[in-house]
Amino acid sequence: MATPLENTIQEWFEQLVKDERLRDTIVGLEKLKGLFTPEYEERHIPALVLDHLLRRKSVLAARAVLEALPAARLLVTNQSVSLDSHRLRPDLVLASEDAGELLLVELKRSDQTEREAITELLGYEQELKNHLPFLSDLDLSFIIVSTEFSALLDHSISQMIAWEHRRILCLRLDTSGQDWKLHLHLPTAWTDLQWPNLPEDALLTVTLALYVYESDEKAEDVGRHVPTALQLIARDGDIHRSSGFTLAWRSTSSGLPSRWCITICVLNPWTFLPAREGATLEVRRGPLLEHLTRLVDEGAHPTSLYTVAKRAQRFLSRFCTADFEGVMTWDQTVANIETNSFPVEMEFWGVLGEHVREFVTNPLVREQVLPYTDTTGMDWRAPEIGLPLVRYLSGRALFAHGHFTAEAIFEFGILIGRATLLCLNLDSQEEKVKELLAGQLAWLEADLLSALQDIVARYMVAEDLQTKPPPLKLPLSANPARSAESLTGFIAWFANVFLEHNEPHRMFFSNAQRLAGLMNKSFSQWLSGEQLAGLEQEARAFVINVLSTPEDQRDAIALLPPDIQGFARMSAAELEAAVGQLKTQALRDLVARLPKALGELIGPVFHQIPRVSPGPFDVDWVKSQIEAQVAAGNTSVALIFAPDGSIQIGNLPIQFTAAHYVGRAPVVDNLSVASVMEWKTSDELRQFLPAPGDESDTDE
Repeated sequence: MATPLENTIQEWFEQLVKDERLRDTIVGLEKLKGLFTPEYEERHIPALVLDHLLRRKSVLAARAVLEALPAARLLVTNQSVSLDSHRLRPDLVLASEDAGELLLVELKRSDQTEREAITELLGYEQELKNHLPFLSDLDLSFIIVSTEFSALLDHSISQMIAWEHRRILCLRLDTSGQDWKLHLHLPTAWTDLQWPNLPEDALLTVTLALYVYESDEKAEDVGRHVPTALQLIARDGDIHRSSGFTLAWRSTSSGLPSRWCITICVLNPWTFLPAREGATLEVRRGPLLEHLTRLVDEGAHPTSLYTVAKRAQRFLSRFCTADFEGVMTWDQTVANIETNSFPVEMEFWGVLGEHVREFVTNPLVREQVLPYTDTTGMDWRAPEIGLPLVRYLSGRALFAHGHFTAEAIFEFGILIGRATLLCLNLDSQEEKVKELLAGQLAWLEADLLSALQDIVARYMVAEDLQTKPPPLKLPLSANPARSAESLTGFIAWFANVFLEHNEPHRMFFSNAQRLAGLMNKSFSQWLSGEQLAGLEQEARAFVINVLSTPEDQRDAIALLPPDIQGFARMSAAELEAAVGQLKTQALRDLVARLPKALGELIGPVFHQIPRVSPGPFDVDWVKSQIEAQVAAGNTSVALIFAPDGSIQIGNLPIQFTAAHYVGRAPVVDNLSVASVMEWKTSDELRQFLPAPGDESDTDE
């Protein structure tokens, strides 16, 4: 059947609007049911998963336009909206009578004309803004009706929705039957790259060092202008559609002319496409990928790294010499400054800014993850909140997705042990040393809170954890003695309650927090020779205890790394002699490796976690993502329930064939002691999880 002429389509669509039947004619609204509603998002902890970004924004954009349709009335039909002689004629302009919102409608009947759709809409938008110069994107929406949505049109619409925050409703016109139909269309232009976290070098930094060659008082004067500079950077980042954050920190090293510094961190887009080469998907090589890979290898950085801070640099130059220094990754910057700086204030912008604001204001987050925000008034600008969020964004959280491994438990023991030691000794130091240690404590506090967020989240859902964790006194440096007491109480709770039925993990934790002073090389320099010798003796006893293998368990030695096998196969006397001869650094290295090596044998910490309904689940989106993965050559992809109850699309350590995935997908449940995998069809998955149509929504 031939596609009707465009004027015929326009007459039909115009009649729908006049009869107030447009919304009722749209097929497929159940796709939106329950997804990303305020009620849905209040029950879910926000996650910055790149492959889900467009889906969420497409759903929200479509829903926003749909909500405006009942009050929309026909204003202009195929008439010029120009103020001058230009003939700019949108197909239809609708106006919401109660909200003052305008809706531009563009009708296209083939892929020949749909190439022009975006150009025309942008031209009409500009002409409307000639009438209303400060018209917000919230007051102007678009409806695109087309018989086809080609890749070019899908990509163009997706760009406007995801990165320009336009509100667009896409409707596919079906004229094949006697009664024409409009089908809801959600753009799917984003290539599924399966990135649960940012690439390791995606966070790129440069530091704006503020040099003052006069008195300390002058340096403090400069500090008063730093918050303004942070706001300038964030606002310019938003204007230029960059994404990143900035951290103001104060140097705690004496005698340096740069007392204040501002580290600017942006998401480096150059790292994303080459990062795919490390994934399981097949990558289509070409000049673009080769060029981007070369740029990354040569240390190229986006222009925005400097541009977002230029205005702040000019502003600060009135009070000091403000110079850019040290382009490096975020991890490199932290390693350079965490022992001689005090983090003061943060700000975020772009996609990262949107995410941290949603995260910190989410009711579930404030109840389970950041319970102290309501009482302290802290938000993302406080490093105690902002720095742990950066850890989450970069996939470096200690207990990511609820995986409480022996290695992570040991690292947490060292972390909380160091924090306790600093609190106990801070007040007894002279002023300069006290300032230096207070800065180190502030960085420790950020790492500590990152881990505590996951611990509290586990406590909230675990049925066998009934005793509430004691609160910490924050910030730790405000009253070190009181903070040390609260840390000691938390250590006891973690060892005796959280790890009550996990004896090997409790052993690793207890030894880690006792050996904290030894395991950090920069911290151990503050110890006396006698204190260091005592800790080394404890560390040797720990190693001997762990590696003394009973006769009936010696078969398990073969599962250990080769160098550790050598120790484990020794007799008691040989082991004691070998460990006793280890130098301090070699002893540290061996102690640090044991939890990971033994953790492979003992597994992670588990608690009784009920399967909590995640609310309406986008089964169609998950199905399409897994199908795209398989089509691209990834035959290990699966739907995974993490120990924290979150649901992810990830990879299994085994390969299947594409035939295995026909009509079904593997679902892995990590909520129990042993992981369970089942193959489920879409219908079985809908029964296993509530689908979007299972709950009421404003769409009806």
